[in-house]
Amino acid sequence: MKKVGAAMTAFFAVVVLTGALGWRWAGSLPPAKAAGARAVLVLGSVASLAAIAVIWRSRSVPPSS
Repeated sequence: MKKVGAAMTAFFAVVVLTGALGWRWAGSLPPAKAAGARAVLVLGSVASLAAIAVIWRSRSVPPSS
């Protein structure tokens, strides 16, 4: 499970990094489009950080016999 969690964390970290780079890119857009783009980037980054938190807080449930 730790390898899967690490792989998923790496993916979500890339999503957050893309959001940070997109934030700079959105600054070159007209104000109305920049606001919309930045809202989507923030929502994606927050969702990714929440997913990382859920991945590492979850505990493995032992199989029932």
